[in-house]
Amino acid sequence: MQLVILSKTQKNSLTQTFKANKEIGYISTETLEEALGMVEMLPDTDAILFDDSFLEEVIQLISIQEQATIDYVYIGNKELSLKKINLHKVESAEQLVTFLETGLKVSPVISSEKSNYSRISALILNTLEVFPVDFYIRLKRSEGFNYIKYFNANAPLEMKKLEEHKQKGLTDYYILKDDLQSLNEKLNLHFKQIITQVENQGSKVSKDVVAQIFTTLNTVGLSEKSCTVAYKTIENLIKNSPTDLLKEMNEIFKNKNSYKFKKSLMCSTILINFSKKIEWITPQNIESLNLCAFFSDRFLQEDEMVQIRTEYELTTSMYQDSAEKLINEHALKASNWISQFDKIPNETSRLIKQHHGSISGVGFPNELSDKITKLSLLFILVESFSSNLLLAGGGKFNIPQELKKIKGLSQNKKFHELIDSFLTFLKEQ
Repeated sequence: MQLVILSKTQKNSLTQTFKANKEIGYISTETLEEALGMVEMLPDTDAILFDDSFLEEVIQLISIQEQATIDYVYIGNKELSLKKINLHKVESAEQLVTFLETGLKVSPVISSEKSNYSRISALILNTLEVFPVDFYIRLKRSEGFNYIKYFNANAPLEMKKLEEHKQKGLTDYYILKDDLQSLNEKLNLHFKQIITQVENQGSKVSKDVVAQIFTTLNTVGLSEKSCTVAYKTIENLIKNSPTDLLKEMNEIFKNKNSYKFKKSLMCSTILINFSKKIEWITPQNIESLNLCAFFSDRFLQEDEMVQIRTEYELTTSMYQDSAEKLINEHALKASNWISQFDKIPNETSRLIKQHHGSISGVGFPNELSDKITKLSLLFILVESFSSNLLLAGGGKFNIPQELKKIKGLSQNKKFHELIDSFLTFLKEQ
């Protein structure tokens, strides 16, 4: 029997339980995506074993699956809200072993084939450099099957032969069942190393993106120090956010390579620095401006949507039919959404609603109304400047000319005064 273990809290105790039972092979994973990937690579996997730490994710996945593809075994004391033929529950390690031995229907291939071999998908070799154990191919004979050793343990991966096999339709190999435990342990170690490399690389990418934003801001006058201080302010604001809002913010920060994140970070960094020069700005205003920078476009899922800032750009875009209503109303939707959270400044909801210059939060007005608040005018200015700077892609960017273009978008006097102050601020940096 082959299991994939999905657990954050009971992984060690479960693996100790299975080490004493040679009939049960297992491999540990740390995310649901990783577990499902293991199922694809190990075709004879009988079940995914999970605990409370993944209960919500697994239930959500099973609820949308049209047909049972593999068994899921929950070990814990909570009541299961879903009834499915491939979802099972046990409450202890002892019950688990008994259930696996008597209550779980193992895959037909394993139960019907009386051999000393286990089937392994060729996919498992994609990221390896050597064969972890001996690999066999199976040949059908009139009297049954013959297993022929084809790749030796610790031999370098022969990609040419593997590709030839793939072209001939050979997608599975076999290993001795006695080697299954050793294979699982080696794969656990191997994939843990890959995950560490990916996380380190992701951390480097994240740092590179932030550094890139700061470098761009350096070209318009903001010093490295002022950018770093602003980033610390952003981090502090995030830490003090309500729990549900913090989760949303973490999701945004996971996708640092997107235009949406870059614009949000650039906008927020400029706002924090420029706000220090504006007498009427309060700490609550700064918090509202930052929340607006990161959540005003919450309902726009594609970067191309975020880049739309006028009625003309919308009506000539690819979204004029499919997503026109969503884009037109995204400010209102985000405003209504943010208003559900306690402990955030009252001004935040109105600021998000007005961030494209519409009092109602719908559409892209050609002129800024006198009813638009000064705080909203400040945000509109800095967001327009940040967007233009980002879209310039590091090319020539003439600050006075760009601000003159932004000034031409409206005849609003308060808006013009803010633009003049902003130009002075940039010259002083």
